[in-house]
Amino acid sequence: MIKPKNYNPKNERLKREFVQYLRDAEGFSETTVKGTKAGLARFETFTRLADFDAFSVSDITDFKKRLFDTGLSRSTISHTLHDLKRFYSWLSQKPGYKSKINLHHTAYFRLTAKDERIAKAEKFAPFATIEQFKQAILSYPSANLIDRRDRALLALALLTGARDGAITSLRLKHIDLTRNLLKQESDLVKTKNSKTINTFFVPICDDVKAIFTDYVKELKEKELFGNDDPLFPKTRLIQDKDYHFKAAGLTKEFWANASPVREIFKKAFKNIGLEYFTPHSVRKTLTQYAEQICNTPEEFKAFSQNIGHESPLTTFNSYGGVSVHRQAELIGNLGKVKASEILTSDLIAQAILKAQGLKLNA
Repeated sequence: MIKPKNYNPKNERLKREFVQYLRDAEGFSETTVKGTKAGLARFETFTRLADFDAFSVSDITDFKKRLFDTGLSRSTISHTLHDLKRFYSWLSQKPGYKSKINLHHTAYFRLTAKDERIAKAEKFAPFATIEQFKQAILSYPSANLIDRRDRALLALALLTGARDGAITSLRLKHIDLTRNLLKQESDLVKTKNSKTINTFFVPICDDVKAIFTDYVKELKEKELFGNDDPLFPKTRLIQDKDYHFKAAGLTKEFWANASPVREIFKKAFKNIGLEYFTPHSVRKTLTQYAEQICNTPEEFKAFSQNIGHESPLTTFNSYGGVSVHRQAELIGNLGKVKASEILTSDLIAQAILKAQGLKLNA
């Protein structure tokens, strides 16, 4: 008995072409490409692998209802529909499909205005204060090289705000200790949107910086690591006499993904009795710190550039939100703060917007 195919060859060819278009023509990241492929797969499952050009408005409306019925968040549904609209807009321009795809139908790949507002509503993500993060680093064990690697990784994350994917792909040559510089070169380091970023260490505290610099020196001088070796290599595993695996120093191999980074963060905050803060949350920690210590728009612009943003407004919009507990403090002090004590971050934001011919929303 011949089993039915669980894929549509015609659709597979179109998907491969579209993925290549997203990567090479639009320059989208692998994360975006992966999400788009997932959205196309959902639609194919719903249509039971029907040809992509055989769809109607009712198919789209029924598909949206199915997405809601599966319990997906509005944010995920919104991204899925947006990806499908992009795909069908691209498909409508291909020879042989212009007459088959009605562009007006692609307008139905969207949520209602209400659901879009819910999808785009900012979700508060907890993050550690600068003092909590420092305590997590300074309290981390350092009995062996593996511990010192993990502690140094935490230190570099706080000094630079580098993303976990970038951290796992760093080589020793990307560190310039004489200039306090992390060179995130796009050809080797997994930066967002493949950008090259020169990140100078944020002046947190000398002890945190020393933890990182001592580790780098140990790799070079004692472990004889070279410039092209990983900055944070995999753990070497060996078998003991009972054939059980145990850690025994470091290899010269890169981690395959960022999972070990997340485990290090979990351990660090658990050690000091705090909840888990994700590696990405350190960027919020640093932004909050920058809002406190930056005295001019130019200084905040330099900080924003330091973490890889082209505009300080991106930094404000992405990471500059007021925490719930800070919100309560500010509301409680309404009318008690002198005009001369207005938050530096507000002054910086106003200056940046003024320079761009914009105004803060009332």
